[in-house]
Amino acid sequence: MKLATIPISSRLAIAFALAMSIVLIGTSTFVYYLQRTSSDAAISANLLQRRQDAVTLVRAAPNGMPTDRALSTGDVAPAQVLDATTGKVLASASVKSARQLVPPITTRATSVEARAVELDRDLKSRGGTKTRVLYGAVPDHPDRVVAVATSLASRHESLESLVKQLLVGAVIALLLGTTLAYWLAHQALRPVERLRRGVQHLAERDEGELLTVPPGSDEIVRLARTMNELLRHRHEWLARERGFVADAGHELRTPLALMSTEIELALENTQTVAEHERVLESLAEETDRLARLANNLLLGASLSDRSRGTAAPPVVLHDLVARIMPRVGITHPDRRLVNDVPADLLVAADIDLVERLVTNLVDNAVQHGAGTVRCSATASNGSITICVSDEGGGFPEAFVERAFDRFSRADDSRSGRGAGLGLAIVRSITATLHGTCGISQTQGETVIWCRLPK
Repeated sequence: MKLATIPISSRLAIAFALAMSIVLIGTSTFVYYLQRTSSDAAISANLLQRRQDAVTLVRAAPNGMPTDRALSTGDVAPAQVLDATTGKVLASASVKSARQLVPPITTRATSVEARAVELDRDLKSRGGTKTRVLYGAVPDHPDRVVAVATSLASRHESLESLVKQLLVGAVIALLLGTTLAYWLAHQALRPVERLRRGVQHLAERDEGELLTVPPGSDEIVRLARTMNELLRHRHEWLARERGFVADAGHELRTPLALMSTEIELALENTQTVAEHERVLESLAEETDRLARLANNLLLGASLSDRSRGTAAPPVVLHDLVARIMPRVGITHPDRRLVNDVPADLLVAADIDLVERLVTNLVDNAVQHGAGTVRCSATASNGSITICVSDEGGGFPEAFVERAFDRFSRADDSRSGRGAGLGLAIVRSITATLHGTCGISQTQGETVIWCRLPK
């Protein structure tokens, strides 16, 4: 099973369980060794005190040979007094008969300094366990070795019980912790799942509704706001697409209907040659209009890809305008076109987009304006403002706000010249170049301007 297919809450619970297992193992190991060290220290201190008491008895006894009864008194036993040379047991208390706490070979090499050793032998006749023995020679009687011992059975039982308790506690803590982690992760992700279902529901309905944003400023709230922004952009895009399709269909339907009518009339045998020529001229005009409309639509669709292109070399704006004006003015020889762009002004942008931008501005002024068409440009504060003005009556005030919309025309009819895409393409190109555009009107002059980054 791939990790990506496991729910996030389960993945978080598994990760928490692994981390908690490491912590529990480390903590349990630390507690175990701490308890074992503490127990060993207590046993060693007890043996040292008992050996000191036994040494006192040996030094007080005649010839350094205390009786078994003397060793059995107090807290000395289990203990033995051995001959350092032969290893013979001279006195013994609470030790299984015929059993030496320390082997003879060990007693011969014993110094006054006490030593500890763990032996696998019984102190008494009952079950065998390890025994810890502390032995050493008596300072005033170097031929005497005193050994005291204690069984490690209780220590082992205590440590085994501790291990069982730690194991059971760790398992219970791990299960409870993992369950709690899963529940917390599930609770934390519930708002995300609600947002997902809400987005899915709103996307299916597509009625322009938005998610309900809960109060606060945590990650869930920020996610909800971001999703609402995406939904808002989606609704706007869908609305523009529907309007675009409807307007494009209407724009295409008109010339196609005219062409169909003209062709039907041309097929009638009663028409003269002159009438056929007129029909062909009309068809050519409508075909040209359809071609321009299709080209404009394709340009608008390709602008988003052009915006992701690489940095463009600087464009000499004056030379570009000088090439455009004669090309646009050839169809309107009666109009005066003036290039007032400074010769040294540069703009760092895609030359094709800038050329189409200026062409549409000049063409719009020539077709729909009056008088002299003037193109100028100024640079300030890291931007370049391109202005195209004419001396016509300008736009109606109610039309200015939608002048840059697709298929919008001042006369609100579909019979005028153009398809209403020129200024829409200007706005799209300006947005692609990260600029802004607008319209300024004064008495006797209309200016359409575009401000682009320098």
